[in-house]
Amino acid sequence: MPTGTRPAAKEDKRRQYHCARMVEFRRKKKQEREELHKELRRLQRAMKQQEEFVRNEAASRQFRDSSTMVLLREVIVEKEALLTQDIALRKEIDRHEPIQTLVQEEPQCYSEYQSQSDKLMLSPSVDQVGWQVHVPNGEQSFYVHPFSCKEFGAFPNPFDPEYTADSSSYSYAGTYLGWKVYRVPSHEKPLSVHVRFTKRIQCSVDTAFKAWWDKEAELFPILVTPIDWEYRQRHKVTTQVLQEFDRDSHMMFHNIPGQTHFRYMFLGRRAEWKLLDGRRKMGYSMLMVEPKVTKRAEEHRDNVKCL
Repeated sequence: MPTGTRPAAKEDKRRQYHCARMVEFRRKKKQEREELHKELRRLQRAMKQQEEFVRNEAASRQFRDSSTMVLLREVIVEKEALLTQDIALRKEIDRHEPIQTLVQEEPQCYSEYQSQSDKLMLSPSVDQVGWQVHVPNGEQSFYVHPFSCKEFGAFPNPFDPEYTADSSSYSYAGTYLGWKVYRVPSHEKPLSVHVRFTKRIQCSVDTAFKAWWDKEAELFPILVTPIDWEYRQRHKVTTQVLQEFDRDSHMMFHNIPGQTHFRYMFLGRRAEWKLLDGRRKMGYSMLMVEPKVTKRAEEHRDNVKCL
């Protein structure tokens, strides 16, 4: 055998071995995702069965006796536990999504198995009446109701062309914490203003996207802070994902501790575009929304302010 063919044969063998490892890697990750989704569906079915059982039990009696009320309380507690597991499963599923980036870096293996890498989307469950949101460190919890798909669609999307149609004349306002700030005042609504923050970073879009997935809770800015609040207290801020509409849209919650705890809900979005020159562009938005919580239960708390 000519000596020139040995390196080529060795390289082919190494490539085949690497491809086989990537195929096995993707197969295991896909199996893990399917198992997580299967467990999530099982928990949701169990929760609905428990709720239906209690409704039927209560409807069969003209008056609710003490045993029914005890059973109802037990089901509510179990429902909250299932919802907590539901959120944990959603986060675990999100953690596996960046594997798609690794797969795309292996085009020879990926082309054959692309159909097996379809993303599974978790839609908001509109049949849930709500759940209790627990805040760590012993802070007071609150009850929140989920937004329906119709309500989600009614929220303004900062990435829609119609949203920024009247904001083409952004003017440079200065810099803030290393970000360039552009603003457009609204003449129709004097108290409303469009602000855009931009910053150029020395990394690829894929690297930035992976960093966002890994440290999403830490990267979201704090929109409102109490008086005398300092950034070194950032680690005390609680960030929770309350609802997932699609892979890039989440209803989230911030709790900023202080003498008066500040709380607000916001709709976080991610988007990616490809410019005419071939470059890729990423964008993130935060839209504060009116929380669907039991406000009467919050108003009497002097040390909690819901925005």
